[in-house]
Amino acid sequence: LSNSVLPEFTDGEKQLVKGAADFFAVNHCTTKFVVHKVTNGSVYQNDRDIDFMSDVTFPRSPAENSMVPWGIRKVLNWIKKHYGNIPIFITSNGIDDKSSTNDELRTSYLEKYTHEVFKAYQVDKINVKGYFAFKLSDTYSHVNFGFSNSIPDTKPSVKAYTRSDRKS
Repeated sequence: LSNSVLPEFTDGEKQLVKGAADFFAVNHCTTKFVVHKVTNGSVYQNDRDIDFMSDVTFPRSPAENSMVPWGIRKVLNWIKKHYGNIPIFITSNGIDDKSSTNDELRTSYLEKYTHEVFKAYQVDKINVKGYFAFKLSDTYSHVNFGFSNSIPDTKPSVKAYTRSDRKS
C-alpha cells in the first residue's frame, strides 16, 4: 500500500502468530475484479490502493452484487495455499433478491455457490467444516436478503439451501 493507517507487524510478531490460528472463518458474497490505483488515503475505503471493476456479463442483484460462483472456490483454494489445510467455516454466503416471494436469483446463487463449495471440498480437498447462508429471515435492515418474509412463509430459496445440506 502506498499509505496505510494499519499497523505493521515486526518480524518477531509475524513469527509469533504464524500458524497460531485454529480455524479460518470467511464471509463471501461476491467476487470483484480490481486494478491497482494509488489512493494515498487514510480511511478504510481508501486504504486499499485498488479500484473495483464490474463485469456486466455476470448476473447482478438489485444491490449490484455480481453472482460469480467460481470466486468462492478460488478463495477457499487461496486460503489452503497460504494457511495450510486449516478448518474453514463459511460463516456467511448470500445475495439480495428483490422478489418478496419467488427469489429465483437467490435460489440460483445458493445452488451454484454450494456446488462450488462442494467441489472445493471433494475435488480440491479443502477442509470445509461448515457453510451458513446469509440469512434465514428478512429484517427491516436487509429486507431482500432473507429466506422468509414472516415466520410461517418461506421463499423458494430455502429449498435450495436445504437440498445442499443433504448432499454432504
